[in-house]
Amino acid sequence: EQRSAHARETAAFLDALGVRDVDFFVVEMSDRDAGFDGRHWGDEDFRDALAWAGELAAATERPYLWWQIPVGHADASNQCGDYADNRLDWVLAHRDEVAGHGALGVLFGGGTECMTDPNRDGGYFSRAVHAARDAGVTPLCTP
Repeated sequence: EQRSAHARETAAFLDALGVRDVDFFVVEMSDRDAGFDGRHWGDEDFRDALAWAGELAAATERPYLWWQIPVGHADASNQCGDYADNRLDWVLAHRDEVAGHGALGVLFGGGTECMTDPNRDGGYFSRAVHAARDAGVTPLCTP
């Protein structure tokens, strides 16, 4: 399968860089909100990305950290600082799946100045994160 071959190839590259000398590595889903760049994620996209990252973690024997996941939301205005995206909601709703694929954790934030800003999104990010926390903490990778 192409995904597995790519994960093995990436693991070999990371091994050559010394990945086994570090505690974790970092992967990214793309740091641009979908309302900004037009790349919308569906369940299959998420599950494929998680499976790839999980295979990479298994091959390197290291956990990974999802970095810079956009904070856009479905009700955003698609203007600078407030773009639509579904990754925040998907990741928070599927914490067990994220953890089950070897993730050490997730970090949210846009990769450029115009991406959705939690200080300008009408409180959506804060409410979503607090609701997820109130629903119960999901332990991520096994120590």
